Amino acid sequence: MKNTRLISLLAAGALFSAASASASVVVAYWAQNDNDLPGGGFGFIEGAFPQAADIGSGALTVGGGLLLDTVVNANDDTVHQWVPSFIGTTVNAQDGFEGGGSLSIQGGTVTDGMAANNGSWWQVEVSMSGLTDLVFSFAARGTSSGFNNNQLSYSTDGVYFTNFGDPFNSSQTSFLAYEFALGDLLDNEASVFLRVTLDGATGATGNNRFDNITVTAIPEPSTYAMLFGALALAIVALRRVRR
Repeated sequence: MKNTRLISLLAAGALFSAASASASVVVAYWAQNDNDLPGGGFGFIEGAFPQAADIGSGALTVGGGLLLDTVVNANDDTVHQWVPSFIGTTVNAQDGFEGGGSLSIQGGTVTDGMAANNGSWWQVEVSMSGLTDLVFSFAARGTSSGFNNNQLSYSTDGVYFTNFGDPFNSSQTSFLAYEFALGDLLDNEASVFLRVTLDGATGATGNNRFDNITVTAIPEPSTYAMLFGALALAIVALRRVRR
């Protein structure tokens, strides 16, 4: 009787594993709710990047333009001058996460009507080992003088990047969700870099804000096939014992 019950449980587990083969998992998620903003200001503290993921494993960094420039605030804290954390949203948030802050990037010094941080970027690095069908998503909004011509690109070495899709405009005043399904382009890659390059800002404090940054993927079928095979062998062994 016990063997019969165990066989039933193993069979159910095998069926569940097979069904799960097409279910996505969170590879990495950045909620932007616990940003270190010393002195009551909005600027990220120096050393805040790379930023570790809140769920999963990954690193978020910023670069280009003046994004690494720092200033000393009224409390003698050294903070990023052009990378603040304004109020965020629950759009695209994972279960259990409330709205908090955001990764905000400002235009920077303006010369001849163009902001210095045009061409700057933020990116995430994750591993796709054993994973397929990457989907990259986030919530974003902006201001009228912020970045209105942004481009997603990807890389497997962090040096050479390939554009993906058309440029997108996230300068609207309400948060919207943006999603990019990269299909099989990055399946099983040990290192994957997803970069958003910003352009089109005309104001020093014009900005775009990014929140609930998420990478999901589907575990390789071979992972589930191995589990299914092990379960099947266990069932056969139990049946032999019963005889």
